[in-house]
Amino acid sequence: MATLLFEEFHQQLKNNNIKSLKIDTHEDNKAMQTLIKKIGYQYCGIIYTSYNAKRLAFEKVIS
Repeated sequence: MATLLFEEFHQQLKNNNIKSLKIDTHEDNKAMQTLIKKIGYQYCGIIYTSYNAKRLAFEKVIS
């Protein structure tokens, strides 16, 4: 179900000429990491939120 939702969301991004999307997730959230890698997101590195929480950053170029 999540894959279908992301596919629809990506289509909306294309329709609005948005070229990429960035997502960050907690390093323990393996389900989210697996999902976003499966649908083409690339790992970019580690970021820290405004409240200093560590997150893994991913990006997908919307084509």
